[in-house]
Amino acid sequence: MWEESDISDVETASQPQGRNEDDVLALIPQHHPESIDSVVAKARSKGMKNDKAIEKMIRSLIASGRAHAHPIRAKGRKPIDGVCSRPCTEDPESDILGLVPSEKGLAESVLIQKAKDEFLYTNSEIDQALKLLQDKDKVDRERDKLPQGGLGKWMIVRKGENEAS
Repeated sequence: MWEESDISDVETASQPQGRNEDDVLALIPQHHPESIDSVVAKARSKGMKNDKAIEKMIRSLIASGRAHAHPIRAKGRKPIDGVCSRPCTEDPESDILGLVPSEKGLAESVLIQKAKDEFLYTNSEIDQALKLLQDKDKVDRERDKLPQGGLGKWMIVRKGENEAS
């Protein structure tokens, strides 16, 4: 049976069929993880037809270290499988402590943004890591003192290293 094609069929037919891992890798974001289902949908929109084969290529890219698995967490939901080109660290306490300079500390808002950008942590993961670091007496949360005598922004400082000043 023959059917007339519409314009979308013609456009899809003229697209390259890219069926190798490099084509799938080009669709994986570099910094912010995206769900595997979303990457599969992008591949499908580029003319790749077999969802199972695309997922298999993504898993192969992860196994070979060319892509990295990242659990994507949403408040109140179970984490879903995500992927991006950047490796995922699983030690938020050490990562966040490493961002705090030993000499004078770091503004809390700057620290939070750096942890999000560099390690892809969520606000709740950062808050939990900071609380654990405070409980272990590794950091303190202090108000910065302004030259006029008022209080400034919240600072995260390494404990014991700033007490002499």
